[in-house]
Amino acid sequence: MRKAARVILIIGFATSISILLIGWRHPVFFKWLSGTAKCIGKPIKTKVYINSILNNHTSVFKVGTYYLVHFNNADQFSRVRFLSIHKDRSVIGLPSAVGKRDYDIIGGYLFQSETGSKFSDIRDDMKGFDFDPGLSFAEKSIHFRIPAANNDTGSDSIRIEL
Repeated sequence: MRKAARVILIIGFATSISILLIGWRHPVFFKWLSGTAKCIGKPIKTKVYINSILNNHTSVFKVGTYYLVHFNNADQFSRVRFLSIHKDRSVIGLPSAVGKRDYDIIGGYLFQSETGSKFSDIRDDMKGFDFDPGLSFAEKSIHFRIPAANNDTGSDSIRIEL
């Protein structure tokens, strides 16, 4: 009986240390444990072209009724690290927050906080770029533009093939 209690104590201690280490490296994990963040999942299979060149550093996630585009090579605090594309409303959104407390990939799964799920229209003159992205949809593709002076990717044309 004492041996079983000792094993349970060791397993509990190891689990606690693991959770603390994961939460320290990935702060959104604690938000997920408390229910103020959600696990989006793994990226869907797509091809993303930036300025007509295939880009393997961009991931696309399907989140309910919209797509979330993650520019993997963008700076962590960049406003264009993530974009939301709402096909039903024909809107591209910029996130309200983009830090590690709001978005993070853990084990290949994207986690998004409640704050990170808020977006402002890219056309907005205060919170957006005051720019019409020319968003268009075909049967299996999405095409839009981003002003090159306002993003870290240096691009102005993005096409996503679903």
